[in-house]
This record gives sequence, C-alpha cells and structure tokens, in this order.
Amino acid sequence: MNFEYYEKGKGENLLFLGGAGSTVDINRPFLDGLSKYYHVYFFNYPGFKGTDKFTSGHTLDCYLDAIDEFTAFKNLTNYHLAGVSLGGYLATHYAKKNPKTVQSLILFSPLTRTASRSFTVNLAKIVWSDFQMISRTKKALTKNVLPFRF
Repeated sequence: MNFEYYEKGKGENLLFLGGAGSTVDINRPFLDGLSKYYHVYFFNYPGFKGTDKFTSGHTLDCYLDAIDEFTAFKNLTNYHLAGVSLGGYLATHYAKKNPKTVQSLILFSPLTRTASRSFTVNLAKIVWSDFQMISRTKKALTKNVLPFRF
C-alpha cells in the first residue's frame, strides 16, 4: 500500500492516528508541536489524499491491517500510540492486538461508544494499572502536554 504520511522530530517514536477524514494537512500544526518532543508519525487513512484505497471494504480489521502495513513500512517496533476520535477507537483495538510493540496508549476523545461495555471497562482497568506502574517506575510524560491554539 502507498501512504501519504508525516514524519518529523527526534526522540521516542509516537504514531498518531487521526479522526475520520483527518489528513496530514489538517493535523500539521498539532503534529509539528508534538515533533518538538517525539519522532512523530501520522498517515492518511486508506482512500484519503495520497494513500491507496482499501481493496476489501472499511472494516475494523481493514483499518488495523493498514496500521500494520504502515508500521512495517516505517519499521516501527516500539512506540507510543495516540489517537483522536476514530483514531482513539482504532488505537485501543490495535494496542490490544499488539501489546508488545505499543509502549503506551494516549487517547483524545476516543470513539468508544461502539466498543462493548466489557471491553471499555477492561481497557480502563488496563490503562489504570499501567498508569500506576508507570508512575512508580518511569518519569511522567505529562511534561510534554502542550497548549494549542487553532
């Protein structure tokens, strides 16, 4: 698959998944801000500006496969995964499927209503237990929270 993507910055790898219809161009100011602290990756979803279309529909598995293809293309094996809206929904499922490659999960207004209640509750428990473990063993990531004005 051919991707239109954004890659910029130094530091730990961060793959950012945008909302539905979101593109590199729309997210560039936000991504540029993040790139001051992380090596940021973002790709347009299949069918959007410069990225090949899906060949087998628009299912969850197709989106997860596209993320797999992008991470393989960029040789990403250990990274933070962030998502907003649809990207948050995809990120939760992707992290669940790939726990060894995703260092942390960062969600901004994730689309979770379509997830089952048990999945959402279990995810919250996992995130909370990981947060407790990280807060004891690693430095906080919140120093990198940035204010943005659009």
